[in-house]
Amino acid sequence: MSSPGFLRKYIVTIVMIPSIIGIHYAWTRVQNMESLVQEHEKQDLPIVIGVKKLYNNYFNTPAESSKENGK
Repeated sequence: MSSPGFLRKYIVTIVMIPSIIGIHYAWTRVQNMESLVQEHEKQDLPIVIGVKKLYNNYFNTPAESSKENGK
């Protein structure tokens, strides 16, 4: 396999993986700056928030979900 064929085939992966890593790194850096984000406003990484929501939606029973929501 020649190098141009490899780049043509995997260019999206080569560009997107470092981009995603860079975005998560920047999110973490911004969240740690006290001048931009106060302690009570800090959030987890978006991927962590999404995984928590998925876990709660698919692995909790309806009774557990209603307890968490205050119903």
